[in-house]
Amino acid sequence: MKHILLSLLTIVFAFTATTASAAFNYDVEWKAYDNSNYEGTSGKYFTVKVTEGTGKIYIADLFNNIQSNYQGEALASSQMGVTGYGYYYVNNANDTALHDFSLSDSSRVSQLDYYEYNTWKAYQGMDPDKYYRNGYLLGEFKAGDEIEIYLTDGNMSVSSNTPTGKHISNYGVRQDALNPDMRVATLYLGPSNGVQVNFGILGMATESVVVSEDTGTFGSPLPGGVPIILVSGLFAFGFWFVRRRKVIAA
Repeated sequence: MKHILLSLLTIVFAFTATTASAAFNYDVEWKAYDNSNYEGTSGKYFTVKVTEGTGKIYIADLFNNIQSNYQGEALASSQMGVTGYGYYYVNNANDTALHDFSLSDSSRVSQLDYYEYNTWKAYQGMDPDKYYRNGYLLGEFKAGDEIEIYLTDGNMSVSSNTPTGKHISNYGVRQDALNPDMRVATLYLGPSNGVQVNFGILGMATESVVVSEDTGTFGSPLPGGVPIILVSGLFAFGFWFVRRRKVIAA
């Protein structure tokens, strides 16, 4: 019995270690304009680089207020004019193609989090209204992958790390009203690059659950929960078995 318990514990603890290490991290790396392409000095080129694990990266709506259900800066807002989005790898010589998607492709859209407005309804015994942040899936990436983000309005296109001689990109110039810590980037579209399109950059580990209406957030499941349950159950079984053998022996 002792050997069986030790073997089972080894398996469970190995599973625990694997689960706990299933992290996903990424950075937004940027460099300031230096006017070397006659683009001025007020913007930033940027890329997204995965530093650990495997996971999905989304571009997401910016919440410009949390006072009403109107979000004029949502990516699908008509004033933004965005019709498509995507990415290029910047460090993969075997894949230099544009990966582009329609903004209206609902199969790639996830409701990542939300806020409640008209909360006075709760005092009336009604559910408060909710406004969701849409996330548009770029793809699934692994440690070492680095990409630049692409947007188009159907007439012109811009990419976050490709100089064009115009002011096309920036990073960190806006803050999200609901999540001040969210990474916020900017690309400029429309006539003379006159439409400032701000969006969040969000990522999650591949095994994550996308939306939770209980918390209004998304992310990876807490590591170790299942292994802890397994370990606890295994110990309980072991103590029961040993105690039973003592009773029988007596």
